[in-house]
Amino acid sequence: MESVNSKKLFFIVTLFFMVFLSFLLFFQKSNPNSKIKDHQKITLQIAERKLEVEVVNTPESITRGLSAREQLGSDGMLFILPQRVIPRFWMKDMRFNLDLLWIDGDKIIDLTANVPAPKPNTKLQDLPIYSPQLPADKVLELKSSKIKELGIKTGDKLLFL
Repeated sequence: MESVNSKKLFFIVTLFFMVFLSFLLFFQKSNPNSKIKDHQKITLQIAERKLEVEVVNTPESITRGLSAREQLGSDGMLFILPQRVIPRFWMKDMRFNLDLLWIDGDKIIDLTANVPAPKPNTKLQDLPIYSPQLPADKVLELKSSKIKELGIKTGDKLLFL
């Protein structure tokens, strides 16, 4: 019985991500931030701190994120979504822990601190899903504990420099 439930859950998770990827492909042309090139590094300011972040804004790069990387390569990765949604992130193939900042417009609307990288060989259906409480159009991934270190809180503004 448990095997059938695991297969159903795997099917549902896989179907969700296929629909999500299709959604991203369909709305990519309407992305107002599409002037920023995929994987371009830009400078942001949050809570009086400047951060150099790598931008991902294509369906492929959003889906891949930081998976299989050994390190960030900058202060963080900024996911620019094609429109406001309640995004669902997982830590597939992640090798280090993260903090997630959920952003709508220029305002941080939710925080998820100290998200652990999964243990090696964790099954897809066993990966937790992380989401904000409200719709967002951006997600910023930082090294774990950066939210606390920088004193970031909900309501803080994100400035593109």
